[in-house]
Amino acid sequence: MDRKMIGIVILASLVSGFLGGMIVEWMERPAYSETPKVLKADVIQTHAISLVDPQGNTKAVLSAPNSGTMLEMDDSHGKPRVDLIVAKGLPAFGLNDSQGNLRMLLTVDK
Repeated sequence: MDRKMIGIVILASLVSGFLGGMIVEWMERPAYSETPKVLKADVIQTHAISLVDPQGNTKAVLSAPNSGTMLEMDDSHGKPRVDLIVAKGLPAFGLNDSQGNLRMLLTVDK
């Protein structure tokens, strides 16, 4: 074989390898109709979770401040109305008026 023929064989080999790789990649792509795989986790860690309505308004917040754990639920105007708290090992349940001011607190001291 002369040099020109060797060059053609090498070029043909490279092109066919490239095209074969593209065909395999195309064949292994998932169809758009396939449902995505759901990732599952045993534990999700965060400092706060906010629940929002379809308009993006916060309706409830579950948080973990330094002093304990708190669940705050808001009314339709965004004012906190119900609080469930565990702080320094003591549970508390609070009800707030329409302005968000605490009006009733139920707790235990031990």
